[in-house]
Amino acid sequence: MGVFPGPYAEMARKGIEPGLEARGYKVTVKEIEDPVTPYTALAEGAIHANLVQDSAHLAKFTFIIGRKLSPVITVPTPGAGLYSRRVKSVAELKAGDEIVVARDSKHLARHLHFLQETGLITLRRGANPANCPGACVVTR
Repeated sequence: MGVFPGPYAEMARKGIEPGLEARGYKVTVKEIEDPVTPYTALAEGAIHANLVQDSAHLAKFTFIIGRKLSPVITVPTPGAGLYSRRVKSVAELKAGDEIVVARDSKHLARHLHFLQETGLITLRRGANPANCPGACVVTR
């Protein structure tokens, strides 16, 4: 099973793996850090399950690799949040303050959508931040 490091790996090792092994399955959890490898590994049979997909990326990568991959179950995705030692609310943010976001396309897209929902940025209408991270932001 391919998993993204962090909460997905922990979910796989502590929640999914014991349940499947109790039913007689042999489970090996492989942590995969880049967003492309899990899709190609699954399509090529190098892994048999993948816990890093979300529906948007599943559709994107199945199109790109030209293979049909099917969702089996939906798992919770950890929510995004803003954290600071100094700033206590979004209203306290000033011009020039920096917000650090993920570099990988999957998480960056989630973070940009989150920042738009909080009113901190505006994304270009119809833009997919997974495909054009910086170019998608029209106002900050």
